[in-house]
Amino acid sequence: MMGFGSTEPWFEMDLPGPIIVDAAYLVGFYAVILACDYFLLRYEAKVPLSRVQLRVVLAIVHSLLPMAVVSPWAPYNLFFAAMPWFYVSYTAILPVDRLSCREWLYSFYAVLLDIPDDERRRIAFAHNAQLGSGTDDPMAARKAGLVKLIRGAFKFWFMKHVIDRILPEDYTVLLRLPWFSAGSLMLTVVLGIKAYLMLGVVDLGLGLEQCVLGVPLIDLQDSPILSASPRDFWSRRWNKIVRNLLHQLIFMRAAHPDPKHGQKTTSPWKRNLRGLLVFFVSGVFHEMIIMSICRKMTLENLIFFTLHGVAVLFELTLRDRFHCKGYPRGMMRVLSVALHLLFLAATGRLFLAPFVRYDFMGIRESTFF
Repeated sequence: MMGFGSTEPWFEMDLPGPIIVDAAYLVGFYAVILACDYFLLRYEAKVPLSRVQLRVVLAIVHSLLPMAVVSPWAPYNLFFAAMPWFYVSYTAILPVDRLSCREWLYSFYAVLLDIPDDERRRIAFAHNAQLGSGTDDPMAARKAGLVKLIRGAFKFWFMKHVIDRILPEDYTVLLRLPWFSAGSLMLTVVLGIKAYLMLGVVDLGLGLEQCVLGVPLIDLQDSPILSASPRDFWSRRWNKIVRNLLHQLIFMRAAHPDPKHGQKTTSPWKRNLRGLLVFFVSGVFHEMIIMSICRKMTLENLIFFTLHGVAVLFELTLRDRFHCKGYPRGMMRVLSVALHLLFLAATGRLFLAPFVRYDFMGIRESTFF
């Protein structure tokens, strides 16, 4: 039985061993599968399934594939578990039958652009959509891209030469500490900082692309440790690319109703429930990653994201109730940041536990470095 200082999860289910395939063959395999997905959705009128049935079948297929077929390398498995799932789910809500292949690709690329959500939705749905540079000065965008590259390199240096020297060699120490002890809370925060710095690889990729294209691309993170609330953290500061994908996935159809039925007004409560659905989908997605790479299902990540979704729902309900739309300032902001950091430290162990328990972070580092 698990206690607050135990390494065992509340629930654990082992998955059978996967079929292991060389990564190069797996790339080809997924390319064929994704091409089939695209044509099925583009010509779904000719498929002997209803719209809902087709999407359910595709969701099941892309949920099972990363569980059944993997490569020997964990980073590749992370990619194969994530990208095809988002690809098919995002494509499934687009009017693919009315979009050319170029316009369809534009819709995906718009997720990376530093533009407002309304403009991103317009590109996703528009026929003959064009992607502007978003700036009159491509050279300024290239300079900002160079800053991204330098920042990404610095994050990796800081992680290897500062954070890794603070952390214990055995991360499972976290799971043996009492949950709400000072040591557990501090170690959770430091591991969270390590995860943030590890994602600096995205800064390198986006920075290089921005330097080449001269187009302003979104920053993956925006000082998440300075978040004043759960909503501030998830909607403005942490992993904004995935935020854009999930926001499009859950809210896009509500923002673009069928013209035959006119514009429908969405109540704040329904809008907030859609936001909770975003967190649930994210929790399921992270469970899929753990099951694919670690061959375990613990539901800890699902609980973590659902808990944070409820926290955001509670925050939005209070904001709507008291008509408070802004973020705190001055000393109130300092207090809010401190309280939110404590909330992350107290709940973050749910997120980190499976990755630490099954040495997921160690596998990734041994492959990269």
